[in-house]
Amino acid sequence: GRKGGFGGTDIYFSTKNKKGKWTIAQNLGPKINTLGVEVSPFIHPKYNLLYFSSNNQLLNFGNFDIYKSYKIDNRWTEPRNIGPLVNGIGDEFYFTIDSDSRQLFYARSEGKDVENLDIFSFPLPMEAQPLAFTNFSGVLIAIK
Repeated sequence: GRKGGFGGTDIYFSTKNKKGKWTIAQNLGPKINTLGVEVSPFIHPKYNLLYFSSNNQLLNFGNFDIYKSYKIDNRWTEPRNIGPLVNGIGDEFYFTIDSDSRQLFYARSEGKDVENLDIFSFPLPMEAQPLAFTNFSGVLIAIK
């Protein structure tokens, strides 16, 4: 891993400044990066949404699963596993979605053979949808 990281492999980002130069890469922080390995990031082209593979986030079905996290108010939300229709007992990597958010594409290895990946594509399940997010706010009033 890179100096200043959280685990084996972390995800970093860089932006292009007004002069067209790339800024120094910055770590995405401890919500995304764990003591384990995070790889194969994909930023949705229309939404502030990151998909990535991890072997150490919560609710892990196999070794590497695909998660999603929203960038809200310049902070990343707690990553959510995109579910068992995509994530199985093997390793899932290289998640991407077509521009209409209808089809997903990713690579999976059955078991520990990461050298032998199969490519999958099918309609995007609800848990992986960019806008499948529940946000609740309100006021609680006690009635006696």
